[in-house]
Amino acid sequence: MKVIKREHPMTQNTLPGISYQALLLCAVSLSAMVLSVPGQAAQSHDEGFYLGLGLGYASYSDDIYSSEVLNNLLAQEGIQPESVASSSADGDDSSFSYKLFGGYRFNGFFAVEAFYADLGDVSGRLSWSGQGTLVDATVPQLWDVDFQAEDMKVEVQALGFSAVGTYPVADNFRLYAKLGAFWYNTDSRGGWVVDATSGIGGIYMTEGSWEHSNDDHSWLGAIGVTYTLSEAIDINLEWETFQDIDFQYGKNETSDFDVSVFNASFSYNF
Repeated sequence: MKVIKREHPMTQNTLPGISYQALLLCAVSLSAMVLSVPGQAAQSHDEGFYLGLGLGYASYSDDIYSSEVLNNLLAQEGIQPESVASSSADGDDSSFSYKLFGGYRFNGFFAVEAFYADLGDVSGRLSWSGQGTLVDATVPQLWDVDFQAEDMKVEVQALGFSAVGTYPVADNFRLYAKLGAFWYNTDSRGGWVVDATSGIGGIYMTEGSWEHSNDDHSWLGAIGVTYTLSEAIDINLEWETFQDIDFQYGKNETSDFDVSVFNASFSYNF
């Protein structure tokens, strides 16, 4: 007996190695060094418009390749696991990112800022093998199942704004913190293959792929330090976190992840 099932790609179109602790430690350590610098607080750039460009390292949380994602992919194919022989997740967790931003300083302590950010992309795969039952199969017994979710890829772009609080701490140095909201677009794609055999010679095969685009909004926060290089130029080092970003996968499953970005930027003051 041989059962072969093939599914066509589905498209849904709508409308865009460093841990959190390590990134936060970098920012805190840098802040401590700044606080140790003697001198008077910088007085320039207290009011007016500014524009900037930032380049960074985006670190994705591992929720994209989590056991929840794997279990949902198995369930959508009607696979009910009974015993596990092996299970693995292999994927990128970081990417190059960049940001364009601009804002207005009302005084030396408060500003508002808007930005566009490309948070890069990550890719990977999930695999599972073991014994289980198959909802779509006609053989009422356990099957030896091999499941692969391959060429999974997620990319993120964001557009948002934030309130910025700053505090001068030494000559030409300021600490700052941000809190804001952003609207994002996630594009995701991938494919899956199921290859199963039964003890009495049954063969079950199915495969498919997905391509989704998802738009939503969430919140962000950041801490950083600014060095006034000249009357017109500032240099910034920043840790920023983008929280609860949704993405779609499989036939119509949804999960979320976070992205932390450690970036360096410069801004021009008008």
